[in-house]
Amino acid sequence: MTSHTPIMTHCKSALLFLWVVLCANLIQAATLNVAAIVEVFSHNEKVNYGGKPGDMIAGTGMNGNTDDNAPPTALWSWPITHPSTWTVTSNSYKDEWQSQNLLDSGTSANSKIGWAIFDLGSAHNLDTFYIWNARENNTRYTKTFNVYIASSPTVAPSHGPTNNTSIDYDFSSGGWTLINTGGSLAGTHQGNQSLVLQGNLARYIAVEILSNNGNGNRVGLAEVGITFIPAKGTLFRID
Repeated sequence: MTSHTPIMTHCKSALLFLWVVLCANLIQAATLNVAAIVEVFSHNEKVNYGGKPGDMIAGTGMNGNTDDNAPPTALWSWPITHPSTWTVTSNSYKDEWQSQNLLDSGTSANSKIGWAIFDLGSAHNLDTFYIWNARENNTRYTKTFNVYIASSPTVAPSHGPTNNTSIDYDFSSGGWTLINTGGSLAGTHQGNQSLVLQGNLARYIAVEILSNNGNGNRVGLAEVGITFIPAKGTLFRID
């Protein structure tokens, strides 16, 4: 009688290997990394009695974090969990960005009143962009806006002034891709929303602010979070 034990053992080993690979790929596909935003640029960067552009990326006003250590080197090493788990715990102006000046929509590129650009430091396959709108004043939140992504924009972003003036940035200058091609997006006071980025490769994410809710001097956002799809064969986190 011929023994089939070696063949069966080989088949079992092969099946086990395939099962492990399949499970690893499924877990990796279902797992998203939280991006660390290394720098933020905006049309106006004057400090609003403690509130500043860096508060959008430092977790201030979220999960019990205060403005004391921010930004951008917050002592709590933000972010530490998936953005879907973040909870708003403050409506203070000290915990969000409110610009101290607006662009003139009559002369600015694409009739914007403001903008903010978030730099991830290197390109990632982006998954979702999470946005928490301004909370302190219901006339200053970002009411309508566009979202763009870029890996190597033709015009490098630069920091806005820290006084009561602003600088424009033209997102049609080259290298930027508009995500919301169906029309401008709508924000709400103290609201939060997310935008799927479909795995597009990019280093920068930008918000082009088209309108606020009537304030003549200020507009802003409270917090943003970004997740990306890890490359195959890399380590990933599960939160």
